[in-house]
Amino acid sequence: MKKGQTWISAVLYIALGTIVMTIILAAGMPVINKLKDKNVVVQTKDVMYGVDSAIRTVLSEGPGSQRTVHVDVGRGDFIIDGVNEHINWSMRTKALLTAPNIVIQEGNLDILTKETTVEGQYIIMLGIDYSANSDIKIEEEDTSKMIKGRYSLVIKNMGILDEDIEPTVNIKDLS
Repeated sequence: MKKGQTWISAVLYIALGTIVMTIILAAGMPVINKLKDKNVVVQTKDVMYGVDSAIRTVLSEGPGSQRTVHVDVGRGDFIIDGVNEHINWSMRTKALLTAPNIVIQEGNLDILTKETTVEGQYIIMLGIDYSANSDIKIEEEDTSKMIKGRYSLVIKNMGILDEDIEPTVNIKDLS
């Protein structure tokens, strides 16, 4: 074999290897990203179940009862809405995890996937409604708080305040 043929063979093998790796990555990355998004949704559901459990526990135990909950939100918008008495989380994704525009209930958690104007993109929303059984306050005010990152929240039953019919649950940030 001549020197030129050896170099040509080496270049062809390298080019072929590069092409194969590119094809594998191009096919595999969307699948990996969808799995990541599914994992984020599962983790966030666990966080919401933990917060919900703490709220319902302090409500059942009476005024003065409190719990500390550790919350870690990596992606998406996690909002504690003291005005509308909701806890919501939403995230844009290309992963279709539930049927679009149909609310699915898992215990106290409502799951909704909405289609966006961009084809193949969706907004996944998780929510818990407390308007029927408690008045949610953030730092003792009817306001909303967006949570991103790691937080330690103290959830406390304040009892029935003023003209409220439902017991007030105060959520305070310790972070």
